[in-house]
This record gives sequence, C-alpha cells and structure tokens, in this order.
Amino acid sequence: MQRNLLISVLVLLTFSGFSINRRMMEDKTLVGFQASYMLPIGAYANDVNGAVGGGIRGKYFGTNTFAFGFDFGFFAPQMKQERIDFVADSILRPALRQEQQLGRIDDSVQILDVTGNSQYIPFNVSFEFYFPKTAFNNFRPYAGIGLGLNMINRRYKATYNAPKTKESGIPVFEDRIQPSSNRGYMSINPTVGFLWTLNELWNINMDMRYNQFLGGQKGGALSFHFGVVLDLSFKYVR
Repeated sequence: MQRNLLISVLVLLTFSGFSINRRMMEDKTLVGFQASYMLPIGAYANDVNGAVGGGIRGKYFGTNTFAFGFDFGFFAPQMKQERIDFVADSILRPALRQEQQLGRIDDSVQILDVTGNSQYIPFNVSFEFYFPKTAFNNFRPYAGIGLGLNMINRRYKATYNAPKTKESGIPVFEDRIQPSSNRGYMSINPTVGFLWTLNELWNINMDMRYNQFLGGQKGGALSFHFGVVLDLSFKYVR
C-alpha cells in the first residue's frame, strides 16, 4: 500500500513539474547576442584559417519541446598564403602582362606583394528539439537541423612598383586587375547544444553547428557559439 502511494506521488510530481515547465517555455521568444569561433572544414580549410566572430541568436518556442531557431553571424578569417600566391600567379600576373602588351604601362612594372582578406557570413534557420527535463530543471539539451545561406567574400590587393596617381595614390590600372569574389552557398546545418535558464529574463545558450556547403564550394564550417538570450515576454513588476 505504501509502495503504491509512493509511486502515485512520484508520478503526480513528475507530470505536474512537466506542466509547470511547459507553461514556462511555450510560446516564448528569446533573442540575444553570441560570441563564436569558426573552424573551416574540408576544401574550405585550404583557403582560410579559423576565426573568432559574433552574431545574433533567436528562438521561438511553439511548445516546450520544439522551437524554431535562427541566427546571423560574421567572421573575418585570415586567408592562407598558399591561396594568395595561387591568385597572384593565376590571375594577377597574366592581367599585368596584358596591361603591358596593350601599352598602358611599361615593362618595368612588377607585382611586389599581394595581400588578401575574406569574410564568412552565415544565415541559419533550424528546427530544434529539446529533450525532456532532467534533475536540473533549467538545463535543456537540444538537437536541431536546418538550412543555411553562407556568404563567402574574398578580396585581393597587389602592391606594384608603378607610378601612383595624385588623386588616389595607387596605380591607375589596379582596379581593373584586382580580383574579388562574392558568392552565396546553401548548406545543411545539424546542431547540438543546450539552453540554461538562469531566471525569468536571462538565458545562456551554447551550441555546436556544422554547415555543410552545397553547390560549388566544397567543404564546410564547424562553429561553436556561446551567447546570452533574453526572454522578450518578461515583464518587470515591482
């Protein structure tokens, strides 16, 4: 008899606790900022190094278990010297020779140095599943899957031993042979992480995501995020 009573009490507490937790998260919107680290994977790692970045994170809970997530990030990874040398050899130097053949510059003009910079800008949406609560009621691990749009921008700048114009201070032919690239790639983005609710307003989100690029850019980007998100439905009451 006592055993059955104890089991009944435990079941009642479990379901009542789930109900309270469900009311706490359902139909809530969380928005905040995050710090991130991006690690290029596969062919993308041949172009750039890892980089620290940041972004904006948001979540909308349709139920206590399922949420719609979205985020925007920005990274400025350093380009690898091998990639810069490849662009100088395959694009800049042939273009420079063409300028010389057309008589726009003389044969004494040479490329002294080439530098490059890049940007990685991901936009992600995901469908997130939050595991049932554990002994730590405010600690919610989750897994998600979604789609991303990844903007990858590259810029190269060459230094020449050529006379410079008075107006710009750079060779007049530089703009015509300076290569750049701005492309967007779709991706599939599996995610794992956790949401830690500190109180009615403050939440901490940590997760790891892999963006597998689709289309012309092979490889992907593995990113780690740590952020603070605020409950927009919170109302301060004295």
